Amino acid sequence: MADPAERYSAGMFVRDADVAIADILARGKVPVVVGGTHFYVRALLFGLFPEPAKDAAVRDELEREWARDRAQLRARLAALDPAAAARIAANDRQRTLRALEVCLTAGRAMSELWRENPRGNPRYAFTLLGIGPDRAELHARIAERVDRMFAAGLVDEVRELLAGGLSPGCHALKAIGYRESCRMLAGELTVAEAAEAATAATRKLAKRQMTWLRGETGVQWLAGRGDELLAVAIGRREARGGTGTGPV
Repeated sequence: MADPAERYSAGMFVRDADVAIADILARGKVPVVVGGTHFYVRALLFGLFPEPAKDAAVRDELEREWARDRAQLRARLAALDPAAAARIAANDRQRTLRALEVCLTAGRAMSELWRENPRGNPRYAFTLLGIGPDRAELHARIAERVDRMFAAGLVDEVRELLAGGLSPGCHALKAIGYRESCRMLAGELTVAEAAEAATAATRKLAKRQMTWLRGETGVQWLAGRGDELLAVAIGRREARGGTGTGPV
């Protein structure tokens, strides 16, 4: 597990996922990778292209500017790298700041790096599956999930992290649910408002995930939930001649 104070990157995720996948395969099992952020999924399946080194001072300043006026930062990215600005969602803080950081420290546009490093060969043999519930069901599941998070003690967990010295502005506390809990503990939101805000943010995330999946080639769409989905997923993979050499 990563330390909450640590910035967990896509490269670190790929490193840890590779270890877990190797262990699962060594036991004769089929890894099932579930998620999540499409950038991390792509990084695992196709690798990351080399990027300029990170600059903590520049990144910290960009973080402060984002907190003050994200619209101004988005306009700055549009001026420096129009292609990246068009590709990166307006509320995607992580990728917006990274694209700006690359422009400012390396003197190159992130979109240039993307063009120079097209998607390579897959790192694994894999089956890409998508779950497509109808909107009403998806929204109901999201609301249930957020309710469970708060009922399970999310606010108390955040309170302990803050009491332990973690800053409300750290990367880990910007995650959905944690960010809203910080605002609640700061007196900006009630518990009900925090849960409502977390639900809305999760819906937006789900929408972005579905947009990405629908744009991918070779996605097999499934209907159902729980163990039923897993059984169907494994069955689809075996029907296509899956050999246990890569993840679902």
